[in-house]
Amino acid sequence: MKLSPRLKIILAILINQFDYITINTIANEMGLSSRTVLREIEKGGDWLSSQGVELDKRKSKGIRIIADEDKRKAIKKLLMAEETPYIYTPWERQVIATSQLLSNQEPVKLYSFTRIFDVTEGTISHDLDKVEKWLGKYEMELIRKPGLGIYLHSKEKEIRSAIVHLFNEIYKESHLLYMIKNHTFQENKKTSTKINNTLLELIATESLASIEELIRSIEESMGYKYADNAYIGLIMRIAITLHRVKKQSFIQLDPQINEEISKTKIYYFVEDWSKNLPIKHKIHISQEDISYISMHIIGAKVRDTLFDNKISMIEDYKLIKLAKKIIQIAEVETKSYLEDDEKLLIGLVRHLGPAIKRIKMNLEIQNSLLDEIKVSYPELFRATAKSVKVMEEQMNIIVPEAEIAYIATHIGAAMHHQSSAKKKKYLVAVACPNGIGASKLLASEIENEFPDIKIVSTISAIDINEDILKEMRIDFIISTIPIERISERVIVVNYILSKEDKMNIRGFKNSYLKRNYYPKKRKSINLKDKLTLLAIYSKSIIQIFNHFLLMDDVEVSDIQDLIRKVSQRIVKTEEKQRQLALDFRDREEKGATLLGEKGMMLLHCRSSVVEEIYFIVFRTKKLIEVLNKSKLKSNVNVIIVMVAPVAGNNQALEVLSEISKMIISSENFAKSIKDGVQEEIYTELSDILDNFYQDKTQL
Repeated sequence: MKLSPRLKIILAILINQFDYITINTIANEMGLSSRTVLREIEKGGDWLSSQGVELDKRKSKGIRIIADEDKRKAIKKLLMAEETPYIYTPWERQVIATSQLLSNQEPVKLYSFTRIFDVTEGTISHDLDKVEKWLGKYEMELIRKPGLGIYLHSKEKEIRSAIVHLFNEIYKESHLLYMIKNHTFQENKKTSTKINNTLLELIATESLASIEELIRSIEESMGYKYADNAYIGLIMRIAITLHRVKKQSFIQLDPQINEEISKTKIYYFVEDWSKNLPIKHKIHISQEDISYISMHIIGAKVRDTLFDNKISMIEDYKLIKLAKKIIQIAEVETKSYLEDDEKLLIGLVRHLGPAIKRIKMNLEIQNSLLDEIKVSYPELFRATAKSVKVMEEQMNIIVPEAEIAYIATHIGAAMHHQSSAKKKKYLVAVACPNGIGASKLLASEIENEFPDIKIVSTISAIDINEDILKEMRIDFIISTIPIERISERVIVVNYILSKEDKMNIRGFKNSYLKRNYYPKKRKSINLKDKLTLLAIYSKSIIQIFNHFLLMDDVEVSDIQDLIRKVSQRIVKTEEKQRQLALDFRDREEKGATLLGEKGMMLLHCRSSVVEEIYFIVFRTKKLIEVLNKSKLKSNVNVIIVMVAPVAGNNQALEVLSEISKMIISSENFAKSIKDGVQEEIYTELSDILDNFYQDKTQL
C-alpha cells in the first residue's frame, strides 16, 4: 500500500503523540476537514495493522497509537523510507499545463495531462477552463479538438509576452535575479521544484551570462544604467526569445518598425553579439528577432546614477521643452509650485525618451504600481493624465495608463519634496527596481513621513557599491526587495508605504541609533575637492580650445556625407571613423537638433572612440536638407559639432551644455558662429567659458 503525503503527515502526528488526540485537532493543524482526516485514518489503520500496530479510538477522548518506544521508532523509519506519489495542487497543474501549451508547437493530448498529474479527464478539463481564461488576457485562443488534442491559436509575439507574464506572476524580482545569476531557482514558499524545473525549460539558461554581457556592454557604451526591473526584464525577455528561436519559432514585426530599428546603434550591438551565439549555443537569430530584441532594449527604463544629476543641454531640446510643458500643466492641476524643481525636470527628461519609444513601437508596458497609484493617489493620477495630453498631441500617440502612472511618480515625488523641509538626522539610500520615478516617489514619501530622514540617493539593488555608500555616509538602506549581502543595513518595504512599513522604519531607526551608528555631520565641499573639480573644468575647457576649429565652404551633398567628413576630421583610423559616424547617425535618427538661429543645427554625440571633447563649426557651401524631430524638412548651412567621450565626466558635459545654452541666448555668439571669422568665434567662446569658470570658483 502506497501512502499519500497527507496520510504520512497524519501518521507522523499520531506516532509522536502518546496521549489521545482528537480528529478536530489534527484537522485544524493540517488545514483539512474532519471528514477528510477520518477518511485518511481509515486507510492508515490498515497500514498500521500490517506493521503490527493498532489504533485505539475513544469517542470521548480521541485517537492514539498503541505501541512501545521501539515500535514507534521502527514506524518512523518506515514512514521516512516510504515513497509516495507527488500530489499536484490545482494551481501547480494549471501552471505546468500553461507552460507546456506555450512551449509545444504540436497539439498536446488530454491523456498526457491525466498521466502526468494522475487525475481524471474531468479534473484536467476544469483546470483547462482556468488556463483558457488566463490565456485570453493575452489574446490567445485555446483550441480543444477530440482526437487531435489541445493547442494554442496565437501569434508568436503573444506567446512570448504570455511567457514573460507567467514568470512575473509567479516569481518576485529577487527570485528572477537569483535565477539569472545561478541558472536555477531559489527555493521559496510559493513554488515547488516541479514548477521551477518546468518554467526553466521556457528560457535559454545556457545563454544568461552572454545576455548579461550584452546589456552591460550597451550600458557602458551608451553611458547610462537600466532600472533594476528593466535590467531583469530585458535579460528574461532575451532568454525567452533565444529559447523560442531554438524551437524555430520566429517573430514577425511591422515592416516599418523593423526598418527603423535596423538602423539604430542598439541594433548593431545586438547583431554583433548574436554572431557569436551560433558558435556557443547553436542559435541562428533572424534579422527580425534581432530587431525584436533591440526594440525592447531601446524602450527599457533607465535609472539615476549616484552623481549624474545634471541635464546636458545637448541631450535633447525637444524632450526638455516637452517636460517643461508637462510640469506647467501639472502645476495648475495639482496647485503645487514645480517650475524650479530641477530634479523633476531631470527625471522627466530621462523618462520621456524611452517612454515615447516604447509607445511608438507598440511595446507592452507593464507597471506593477498602476493599481496602487490609482487607489492611493487618485487626484495625482488624474492630474498627470491631463498633463500628458500635450505629449499625446505633440508626439501623435496615446499614452497608456501604465505610462501615466510612471510619470505620476515623478510629479508626486516633487510634490512630496516640497513638504519636507525639516532638519534631517539619518542619511538613507532608497533601492527600488521600478525605475527613477517610483524610486523618487518612495523617497519623497519617506522624507515626508519621517522629517529626521534625508534620502541621499536612489540606487540599484543589483550593483550596490559599498565604497560609495561609505563615502556618502549612508546609515541604512530602505529597499523594496531584499539585499542579502548587506541585509543588516537594509529594511524592506512596499512600493507605497503601509502602516506596518512605517512602524518598521521607526523601529529600525531606533535600533540603529542604539547601535551608535548616528551619522556625523556632513561637511561642505573642502578646498581639496574644490580644487579637484576646478582642475577638471579647466582640463575640459582647454580641450575645447585645443580642438576648436572653423571649417568654411565645405562641400557636402547631404547629412550623411557631412557626418562622414566630420568623423574623418576628428579621428584618424578607418575603424574609429566608422564607429564615430555610427554614433552620430544613431543620435540623428531621433531628428536633427535645430538651434535658435535660422539655418543652424547641432550635430552631437557621445562616443567610445574619442578621449577628449570637441567643438567644431562647419559651414557648407550649399544648404543641406535635414529632418527635424517632427519629420519636417529644414535647410541648414551652419553645423555646430560637439563630441564627448562615453566615459567622460559630468564636468565636461556641463562645459558643452554651457556653450549650447549661449548659442541660443547670446545673439553675438550666434552671429559670430553664423558669419564671423575664426578669431571672432574664439573670442566669444573665451568670454563665455571665462564667465562659466569664474562662476565655478564660487562653489
